[in-house]
Amino acid sequence: MKDFVRDLYRMGAGQLLLLDSYQDQVAVLHMKGNGEELKIYKGEPSRYNLIVFVWVERGSVEVRVDYKDYRLEPSTFLHISPVHVVENVLLSSDVSLYLVVVSTDFLHDNRNPAEKPFPFEFILSSRHSPVTRVSEEYIPVLAARLKGLQSSIRRSDHMFRKILVRNDFSSFAFELGHIIHKQWKAHPVERNFTVKEEIMAKFMFLLINNCRKEHQVSFYADLLCISPEHLSRVLKDLSGFTANKWIARVLMTEVKILLKNPEIPIQQIADELGFSDQSSLGKFFKKNSGMSPLAYREEKRHR
Repeated sequence: MKDFVRDLYRMGAGQLLLLDSYQDQVAVLHMKGNGEELKIYKGEPSRYNLIVFVWVERGSVEVRVDYKDYRLEPSTFLHISPVHVVENVLLSSDVSLYLVVVSTDFLHDNRNPAEKPFPFEFILSSRHSPVTRVSEEYIPVLAARLKGLQSSIRRSDHMFRKILVRNDFSSFAFELGHIIHKQWKAHPVERNFTVKEEIMAKFMFLLINNCRKEHQVSFYADLLCISPEHLSRVLKDLSGFTANKWIARVLMTEVKILLKNPEIPIQQIADELGFSDQSSLGKFFKKNSGMSPLAYREEKRHR
């Protein structure tokens, strides 16, 4: 969590206020615009081992999550999990948003197998559509739950502080889950994909989950039971990128994320991402970025 907060401060994320935090496990942050549009995470893809709920209170946020662009308006929640890649965030000049950040360790410690704060459909869809708009009528209830969580975190002298924080986070999560479930039942989302759109959606799912080891178009085409040429035509028609371009794009993201950690040797990155050696990784990275992996790492380190 410290890395997440540090990165936000380093990128000058508006007026970032760390309101409350509990043992680097749970934090509530408030971010306000500084009077001008602000871009963060631009060209710097990031992934964290955290669960983050972003609530836009005022203004707007444009964000790319897993290579898809979203625009968040007031009363919108963005759910980011450890599998999501976040980049290219644009904050409006008047933005006001809250972030509830929870470590996965705290979440797992907090889980009761019998408790399901989110409907099954939401859990499935959040991987592909991490944005939920909440009806205005529910916002005061969620705001109250959020204030309750903040209050519990502040009780530093309370002998049962951990239990208080756990219960109030659960209350917030259950309330949001209840609201989402009600909205899903009242307005079920119908997703009518064309054949091409379905191919691309399945390809992106396979690519994000297999890109570290599988770099060949034929691997994905075989799983989709179509030819590599047909797959590339579909992707080019819908996105402007061929299958090879998509594979390179997603693989570059993985390399950049790993390069952000100076403790991981470049040879280890090459091994983890399925390159034959460090030299092959270097050629791939330079071809797609114009610089070597080491130069990229040094540039980010001195920012």
